[in-house]
Amino acid sequence: MKFSWKSLGMAVGGLAIVLSSTMTAAPAVAAPSYTPPGTGTYDAQPPSQAGYVTYNTADPSNPGWGTLLNEPLAAWNTIVYATTPGNSVSFQFAPESTSIGFMYSMAANRGSFRVELDGQTIDQINAYAPETRRQVIKTWPVSTHNSNHVITIYLLPGAPNGIIDFDAFIVNQDAAPGLTTIDDSDTLMRTIGTWTRDTAATGAINNTQTFSQTPGQVIRLNFTGPEVLVYFTRAYNRGIAAVTIDGVNLGYMDQYGGGVTRQQYQHFSVPANSNTYIHTITITVKGTTSCPATSATCGTFIDVDAIQVLPY
Repeated sequence: MKFSWKSLGMAVGGLAIVLSSTMTAAPAVAAPSYTPPGTGTYDAQPPSQAGYVTYNTADPSNPGWGTLLNEPLAAWNTIVYATTPGNSVSFQFAPESTSIGFMYSMAANRGSFRVELDGQTIDQINAYAPETRRQVIKTWPVSTHNSNHVITIYLLPGAPNGIIDFDAFIVNQDAAPGLTTIDDSDTLMRTIGTWTRDTAATGAINNTQTFSQTPGQVIRLNFTGPEVLVYFTRAYNRGIAAVTIDGVNLGYMDQYGGGVTRQQYQHFSVPANSNTYIHTITITVKGTTSCPATSATCGTFIDVDAIQVLPY
């Protein structure tokens, strides 16, 4: 099985995935003759070309790798996944980088993974969620040093949930600062899937809101601060959204209401064990509603009016 990597918004030639028959904690990679990946998003896709990414197979008799090539809600519509405990993926990136993010999916069949940065374990994450949530991101700070950095993600044993996937790595993410209100129309607000921007939502912040009713659609924001307020419109045709921050399941946001009320909000705090300064909130359309079954006006729409980042 072969894979390749490419960069979002920048040309990066010669990125690759190499399968090996042994697992290493922090693979030693010979110094390349070209510049290692800097700021950008790097995603797995076949076929293979030489580069900075290594897939390590813990059990040669059971490689345990797979690829989804037509997943529209993943970065570049592709996901590489591991099913064998001990399998790992390593990504090498530029020494002057200040942060590294890992993008993956949460789902009912997902397990746990361990994260190493430059040979040191820095985190362990459980990717389980009751429903599928794409493009979940956890970001870690990086100290500048003289050699390339290496981040390695290991699948841990965790039956019955024994899968993790690799969607993308992100070097040097942008983020909204604290004490800021990010409108739904701001470029920092990222929509994944099918969303509609309403520019005539009188009474909403800046009279705009962005909405979707298709299950699995995602809207996310990177931010720096301890907590956020998510503003939305409560209405009779609204449904339920699943919310994560830094890969931690924070439950649900129910937007259903009997009338139409603008600028409602729900408060979410950064998880206490989140060891990073750049956080990512991910809001996923669940496709369900708490609207009474006897009502003829029920819907599953989710909207985001704005997200306010509170200061430390």
